Amino acid sequence: MKRSKLHEAVGVLVTAGQSVLAEELIQMSKRSLPDKEKVFTYGPSESELWDARLTDAQEYFKTSFDRENDDNTSDNPKVLKYKWDSSYGEGRPKEDSIKFHCRMMSAGGDWQMPCRYFRCQMVDNTIGGLGAFQLCGRELNGYNNNNTDRDNHIVLIPPKDAGNNNLVKNDKGDWTVLDNGGSNEDDIPDPDHKALWKWLEAFLMESVKKYKAGEYRRKD
Repeated sequence: MKRSKLHEAVGVLVTAGQSVLAEELIQMSKRSLPDKEKVFTYGPSESELWDARLTDAQEYFKTSFDRENDDNTSDNPKVLKYKWDSSYGEGRPKEDSIKFHCRMMSAGGDWQMPCRYFRCQMVDNTIGGLGAFQLCGRELNGYNNNNTDRDNHIVLIPPKDAGNNNLVKNDKGDWTVLDNGGSNEDDIPDPDHKALWKWLEAFLMESVKKYKAGEYRRKD
């Protein structure tokens, strides 16, 4: 069978016993992405990463709840930056800093009252090259760290007295969440978002102070 120029253009081969494929011209379009539009999507990889971090956090904070529902809250994500005067002399910036991106989440089964927790990512650590930032037993590396295997994601679960009002102690002395429909459900206040953010800011501040003190000891 004689091949036409159109067949050659689209690479369609016709052989004995095969149906003739309909030729389709391929078109391309292009546009610029707005600044706020996501450039990449990560499919299950993103959820798998945060699911693993949540497992770590539930063990560290001794807090259990189901993950049937695991969603953003209505609170906007926040950038928390901690900075201090540098003591490394000439040739270095006058201040050092550590910066986190943080989002409040809400999780629990359909039968449970939801627990609030935070997803945090350390996005900058100006002295990260001297050692990884320790947080909840994990070592986090900022974007400007030379370590190519950057593990900079962490989950933090605030306690009940920080405004996570749906938590309750179980028989083992660990924390879990209340079931829906309890007799005293109406008496339980909603999670206090303002108090929860305040807890997060203080928790990270205390961690940064310990990290900063540790760096100074190593420097001496």
